[in-house]
Amino acid sequence: MKEIDYYNLMKGFESEEIEPMVGIFWYLPEEHHLFEVHASSLSQSKMVNGHTTYSKLHKTIWQAKKCRDRAKGKETSVYYQDYTRIPRGRIFYDNGKFIVKVGSWYKQYEEELRELIADAFNLPDDFIFEIGKHWELGHGWDESQLDDFFHEGDLRADDLSIDDRKALIHELISTASKLKIADSELACLLDDKNIKVIKAHSDSMERLWEQVYKEASSYIGLASNCVFSFYYTNGKELRMDDMNSIHEFMTQFPKTCKFKWGFGCVPDSLPFNITLVLSGWK
Repeated sequence: MKEIDYYNLMKGFESEEIEPMVGIFWYLPEEHHLFEVHASSLSQSKMVNGHTTYSKLHKTIWQAKKCRDRAKGKETSVYYQDYTRIPRGRIFYDNGKFIVKVGSWYKQYEEELRELIADAFNLPDDFIFEIGKHWELGHGWDESQLDDFFHEGDLRADDLSIDDRKALIHELISTASKLKIADSELACLLDDKNIKVIKAHSDSMERLWEQVYKEASSYIGLASNCVFSFYYTNGKELRMDDMNSIHEFMTQFPKTCKFKWGFGCVPDSLPFNITLVLSGWK
């Protein structure tokens, strides 16, 4: 390669800018490095309520690694520990600034931590550290903070036991007479670790959908699967306006989202009911 060609090649590399990223991490201060770094570029990340961040949860990633090591018989896996006992953080992009949410533990490691994060996520030097109690050592998700979870950080996923999932499958199949989906197929959709179950009941269709939108609004842009059964009591029937409401709700989701839904009649309940399952965060 001629010298001028080499020079032009190197200048080309220098001109390519690596896009800053949002994501999550754990920090091992004794070893002076970040651990389990998971990131996505801004252009590939989702924005909800003005906050852009990585879609996966610390808890979900930790549980998956724990199951993997348990299956492999690794007796001393770090993933057997409580994931909240190891320093961790999450990076947001908000109003033109990168914000790194951490616990108060970060203060004694701030200089090193800033350098490691800037390097791992290609962040500008002016990113901001903010303390959030969700990232304090030993602190998990506080149920009372659900309305503000995007301000506080991780997207919450419902933790369903195997029995809970089986009961949910049974409910969806039995209450939605036109839910054309096999038990095994539904079980597969519900197997995702990130799952949100929403139940709404009302004597008014308008109030019912108000409840649904309030509960589901933060998940609509992220879900890959949507399964729901709409059911009503004896003496009530679906009208064209009701079908329009269902159609309008479905159009709010990404075009790639997979839908399974149906409706049926059940006795002894409020006039209108819905069970909605969202899963498969992107």
